[in-house]
Amino acid sequence: MTNELIQKIAAGALAGLLGAIKTDLDAWGKNPGTRFDWSLALRRWIEGAASGAVGMYAVALGMGDK
Repeated sequence: MTNELIQKIAAGALAGLLGAIKTDLDAWGKNPGTRFDWSLALRRWIEGAASGAVGMYAVALGMGDK
């Protein structure tokens, strides 16, 4: 696995994580008076990071990176 491929996977993971965080915070902000559910949020953030990493890996393989 090349350094460039690892960087692409890390970028995908970061993008997935940030997308999940933004989605959760936006949803929480639209429901005033509710308590933020950290256990649910953390699970979603991990899932977002994992899906972003896997998605970027698939794209990189499709582009011929190895």
